[in-house]
Amino acid sequence: LSGTAEDEEHTVVGRPDSTDPATEAAVNEGLARMLSEVDEADRRLLELRLEGYTTAEAARALQADPDVLRVRLSRLRRKLTERGLLSD
Repeated sequence: LSGTAEDEEHTVVGRPDSTDPATEAAVNEGLARMLSEVDEADRRLLELRLEGYTTAEAARALQADPDVLRVRLSRLRRKLTERGLLSD
């Protein structure tokens, strides 16, 4: 479909980046569950990362040291993986 463009009236059906509603609901439920399992500081850090912030950008937004946040993210990944909320 080269040359095909999307706009408010036209959507390319079945594009690779589209998700079906059931999958999207499952992902949203998993994210909500994961965010409910962490404290407020970790939740804000995860939200920023999920929004596309780099660790350095998140550190600036949170007025924190990027190296501290990298360690915190590493520990969070391990904790969430152990709880079955995150897969390798």
